[in-house]
Amino acid sequence: MAFTIEWLLRQNLGEGFSLLAGGLDELIPITGVNIMDNPDTLPWLYQGTLVLSTGYLFEVGKLDQNIIRNLKGRGCSGLGIKMHRYLKELPQNILEPAQEYRFPIINVPFSASLGEISNMVYRKIYEEEMTEAQRIGLLYHEISENILVHQNLSRSIEIIQEATKSDIFLTNDSFEIMEYSLSPYSDWEFPFAFSKNSYTLFSETDLTKLRQLLQGSQLPVYTHIVSGLEFHIYPLINRESILGHLIILKTNITSASALELLLNLRSTFCLSLLNKVMLTESERSNRDIFFHNLLSGTLQKEQEIERLCIQNNFPYGEYRICLAIKIPEYEQMSLSKRRAYERSLFSMTDRLNTILKATVIHTIFQTFIVLFYFPAEELSQTAYIRSGSDYAQRLSNLLNTNHIQHFIGLSKCSRGALSIHDNYMQAVNELQIGHRLHPKEIILSYYEDEIKQLLIEHFSTRQLRAFAQETLGPLEKYDSHNQTELLTTLKMYISTNNNMTQTAKDLFIHRNTCSYRLDQIQHILSMDLNNPDTIFRLKAALIISDLQELL
Repeated sequence: MAFTIEWLLRQNLGEGFSLLAGGLDELIPITGVNIMDNPDTLPWLYQGTLVLSTGYLFEVGKLDQNIIRNLKGRGCSGLGIKMHRYLKELPQNILEPAQEYRFPIINVPFSASLGEISNMVYRKIYEEEMTEAQRIGLLYHEISENILVHQNLSRSIEIIQEATKSDIFLTNDSFEIMEYSLSPYSDWEFPFAFSKNSYTLFSETDLTKLRQLLQGSQLPVYTHIVSGLEFHIYPLINRESILGHLIILKTNITSASALELLLNLRSTFCLSLLNKVMLTESERSNRDIFFHNLLSGTLQKEQEIERLCIQNNFPYGEYRICLAIKIPEYEQMSLSKRRAYERSLFSMTDRLNTILKATVIHTIFQTFIVLFYFPAEELSQTAYIRSGSDYAQRLSNLLNTNHIQHFIGLSKCSRGALSIHDNYMQAVNELQIGHRLHPKEIILSYYEDEIKQLLIEHFSTRQLRAFAQETLGPLEKYDSHNQTELLTTLKMYISTNNNMTQTAKDLFIHRNTCSYRLDQIQHILSMDLNNPDTIFRLKAALIISDLQELL
C-alpha cells in the first residue's frame, strides 16, 4: 500500500512539516530518499524519490534554473527544504515552476536532521513492504509498548486511527471521551462545545439505550447508529465490570482486519484503564482529604497545615485570592454526572489559565467549585485585588459563552497557611450575603462588603439589632411622627464625609435647611456630629440598618 508526501505532512516531528508550494492533487508514491548536497545529484534521482535539502545550493544559485522541471520530469515525489537556515523564502525560479507543475515543495522541521527524516521514510517503506501479518504484529507491539511501558494512550489511539483509516475514541465506562484521533477525512468536529450533555460521546437518549444494551451482555462488540453514522463499540471489561470502551466510526475504508485489531487490543487497553482508575482514585482520595482538611477548618496548627501544603504542592507562602463558584445546574446533578461535569469544567478553566499564564489550583468542596488564583508577579495590594477581579471577569465571560449560569465570590488577597480556610470562608460568605445585597451582580467581592461580613460574623443578630435601634431608633420615631426626613439627611451627610454643602446639593434643599436638620439630629440623638467617634458609631448603625433584612 503506497504512501505519498501527504503522509509526511501528517507526521509529528519537531515543529512539523508544511506545504510551501505546489499541490497535493498529483502525488507520486515515495520509493526512496536522496539528500541533495551538490549540483550533480540529478542523475542519481529516480521515480518516487523524495529529495531533501538544507537549501544551501538554492541560495548560492549553483543549481540549474530548470531544477523543478527536471525533478518533475524524473518522477520525483517531492522536494523538502529546511527553511530559515540558508533560505528565508523560496526564490521565484523555484516557487513559480512548482506552482505551474503542481510539484510539491515542503518545509521540513528545522530541529530535525535530514538523516532522521530519511530513516523515518525508509522505516515507512519497510512497513509498507511487509506482509499483512507482519504489519499487524508490528502494530500490536508498538501499541502495547506505548500503553504498558510509556503510558501513552494518546499515541496508541493515533496509531490505531492510522491503521484503520477511521475515527477512533477511547472512553471511560460512562462514554466520556478520554482520548480520540480523527481521520483527516472526517466531517466530525471534536471536542464538542461545552454543554450539559457534551462531556460524553453520545446524547443522553443514546446513553440510556446503550446502558440497557450493555447490562448483563457478554458480546465482544456492539453496533450503534447515530444520525446515520455506524459506530462499533468494544467494551473494556475486567471481571464483568466495564472500565471503558474502544469505539470506531465505521466508514467505507474500515476493513475487517481493522475491527479484528481492536478486538485483540481490548485486553491491553483494559489493563491500562484498570491501572489508571486505581491511580486516579488514589490521587483523588488523597487530594480530596487534603482539601477537606484545608477548607473545613479542622486544622488549627500552622505547622500542621504547612506540612500538608508542602506534601501536596500547595504554595501557601504566596499571595492568593480564593474564588468560590456557585453553579445551580451542578448542585442539582447526581453524583455520577458531577464527576464528568467537573472534568469538563476544569478542562475549560485550564485552557483559560494557559492563555492567561495564570497559576490556579482548583478543587470541589461541598457544592462549590473552589479556585485559588495566584497572581503571576509581585504586585501592590491594590493591584492584587484588581488582578483577581480581572481573572474572575475572564472566567465569568468564559462561563457565559458556554451558557453556564453562575455566581463568583472573591476573597481577600492573603498569604500564609492559617489564612487559607479564612479565604475560602470569605468567598463563600460573600456568595451567600453579597448575592442578597447585590442581587444583580454575578461577581461579588468580599472587599466591598467586608465590614458587613465582619459585623455578621462577630455579633449576634440580637446584638446588632439592639445597637441599631439604640443609635437610630429615636430618629426613626421622630420622622414617623412628624413626617420629616432627618434619617435620610443623616445618611446623605455621612456618605458625603460630613460635607454639609454637598449634602444640601444632593438633597435639593437650601444650605440653611440642611443646617437646621443637622441641629435637630444632634438634639434628638444627644450626639455631637463633629465628634469622630460619633460619626463612626452612626456609620456602623447605618450599615447594620441596611443589613436588617439579612439578620
